[in-house]
Amino acid sequence: MAHPRPDTSVVKRCSGCKETLPREMFSPDKLTFDKLRAYCRPCGVKAHDKWRRKNLAKTAAHAKKWRDTNPRAAKDHTLKSRYGIPLGTYDRLFAEQGGKCAICGTTEPKGRGDFHLDHCHETNAVRGLLCHHCNLGIGNLRFVTVLQSAISYLNKFSPANSLISNQTLP
Repeated sequence: MAHPRPDTSVVKRCSGCKETLPREMFSPDKLTFDKLRAYCRPCGVKAHDKWRRKNLAKTAAHAKKWRDTNPRAAKDHTLKSRYGIPLGTYDRLFAEQGGKCAICGTTEPKGRGDFHLDHCHETNAVRGLLCHHCNLGIGNLRFVTVLQSAISYLNKFSPANSLISNQTLP
């Protein structure tokens, strides 16, 4: 006795797991007759991961080439994955700050690359863009109380209040 064929307008059989699944479980593919991929999404992820593991050098070279030709988009995607900020946030902050460091106002980021995205490590909230030196200073003097102590210390030894004048140094 012949088995009745399933309604292909509603379901499709996966070539990987051999399950008959709803068509929504398959990604679109313009090149196939039914416009859906042969593998369901979970099987497709497994197949892609297997291929990627076999071709690590090829995928790394492809990723490097893309980052080199799309530096702004690569930076945007890195910031989105690290901090969860919306795409375009770096460029928006840069424009809002007039292309300057939020603390010292320099237009030269120094260090390697662009200005650093300053954020709170406790809440992950973005505060602004900083040059390399200000970012190091904020990073090393993390807490507001330490920063206030550093300010008091510097004010105490400002040129007007200096305990040792430059004339007494050898």
